[in-house]
Amino acid sequence: MVVPQGMAYATLAKVPPVYGLYSCFFPAFFYMFFGTSPHVSIGTFAVASMMVGNLRSQLIPENGNNNNTNALIIEGEPLTPLVLISALTFGVGIFQVMLMAIFRLSFITNYISDSLISGFTTGAAVHVLTSQLDKLIGVKVKSYGGPGLVLFMWKDLVNSASNINIITVCISIFGLIFLSIGRDWINPIFRKRFKIPLPLELFLVIAAIILSATVGLKKNYGVRIVENVPQDFSLPRLTLLRHIWLDSLSISIICYAFLFSLGKTFSKKHKYKLDANQELYALSMCSLISSLFPVFPFGASLSRSALCEITGAKTQLHALFSSALLLVVILWIGPLLEPLPIAVLGCIVVLIWIIAFTTTAFLNITYGLIISLFFSILSIILKEQWPKFSRIGGDNEAEGVFRPLNLYNALSDPGIQINAQIWRFEAPLHFGNASKLVDSVAEICQKILENSSSIGNFDNVKILNKFSDTGEEKKSISKDLELNNIGNINSNTNSTTSSSSLSLKQLTIKGILILDCSVISHIDAAGIDSLIEIYLDTERLNILIKFAAFSGVLNLNKKYFGIFRNSFCFIFYIELNKYNNKIICSKYLKLIY
Repeated sequence: MVVPQGMAYATLAKVPPVYGLYSCFFPAFFYMFFGTSPHVSIGTFAVASMMVGNLRSQLIPENGNNNNTNALIIEGEPLTPLVLISALTFGVGIFQVMLMAIFRLSFITNYISDSLISGFTTGAAVHVLTSQLDKLIGVKVKSYGGPGLVLFMWKDLVNSASNINIITVCISIFGLIFLSIGRDWINPIFRKRFKIPLPLELFLVIAAIILSATVGLKKNYGVRIVENVPQDFSLPRLTLLRHIWLDSLSISIICYAFLFSLGKTFSKKHKYKLDANQELYALSMCSLISSLFPVFPFGASLSRSALCEITGAKTQLHALFSSALLLVVILWIGPLLEPLPIAVLGCIVVLIWIIAFTTTAFLNITYGLIISLFFSILSIILKEQWPKFSRIGGDNEAEGVFRPLNLYNALSDPGIQINAQIWRFEAPLHFGNASKLVDSVAEICQKILENSSSIGNFDNVKILNKFSDTGEEKKSISKDLELNNIGNINSNTNSTTSSSSLSLKQLTIKGILILDCSVISHIDAAGIDSLIEIYLDTERLNILIKFAAFSGVLNLNKKYFGIFRNSFCFIFYIELNKYNNKIICSKYLKLIY
């Protein structure tokens, strides 16, 4: 499987097919020393190969076509594919080892969601399919780079319809049918008796080589073949990095994201630990060392990794056997690959990457990755910028459980009798959304004040006399009300005074607001300030405010917590007792509910 896939993906990268063999041999061999996953197979990777091919089209004229205005002259010489892939692989390694491995930035891939990966690979599949069509029908089209390249390539394919090579089309159709039947019908039967599947791609390559050498497909029928197998090497040219740094960064991120995602899948299935930073370090070292050879950027292959799992691989040493076979092919069997029709390699790629069309299809793949990653991060920012802030009520079927009233119809809201409301803030509280919380609470307070006109005010003494049986409880609650420093509105004089100078019997509240903070995982200084502002606003409006169930989150801000607790009364737990119809607010306050 490695030999045909490696050569096929090299055509995606628009480099000689033998470079695909190098890209399967060297990275897999070096990963054996640095990697931690026994199942992941490192080598040619379709998405990375496609991104390399796009960059190659932008920077290097193909077949002497000098209409490419982006062609570069490096150190007085035209840029060649070998020089490009060496520098690109080195650049990928630099970004992986410096920006991510050394500085422990592997968390960046946490922002690459499964939806982003699936959408990105699907868009890349459109590019893959388009790039292989000219090989399947035996025509030549120009190389394009940048946004809209798929549309330009399809335009050229339509214009070249009169030049289709019938023999090439027949080879392509036969190859696709052979691989499809083998995958869907023959391999399932074969795998019932043997663990490993049949190497259908290898059988197709061998048959095509024999046919091409026997009948002379190129000479007699004009079929494009692999032809020469280059043996040259090139060291990376660092002066090229300033032209390709963005592509290097994009490829480094996407290669690691796929590698870690695949490795994590196998680690969960087989119950072993996968070190994210070590995997990143392993991939970066493989890239840096492999850049000394004709290797283009690589990643993890799903099909080859699945084969490693099926065959029972237990350690990274499984790569030693496949690397030895690849070395034999590179050193001695390479010249025998020259008669291989290019259409056969195209069939292998197309069969693997026939996937539906979606988002990034009409953009350059690098731009697609950047835009996808941007919107992935933006979605997280927006969710925290406008978090859920919902009113909650008690679940009649589950004691002590509170749920949003707007989502569950069978919830009770007994607080309506005493003008009490419970609201839940569902996000970290920080500078980005603190003002949103303050504004939302202000709107809630206005509704509470409107309701108070029909329900009437509450005398704190009545609360004390009704629900506090002992003098100790009265003392505790009185202290709580004093700490809250609730203002007073005298109904006769409409004058506002401090509660410290008035007796407890004169205090009046117009409503109760409890903020459930159990979902808040972090509070910064701006968040603390917003809570203080909320407290002062509710105090001014004679609304009793309680911040409930912080779950110790304020311990992260001990400096602010000490000041806050000395100045204001906090509730850390709320318990619903539906049998006596009360909310017990920790040790500070008892209210009918």
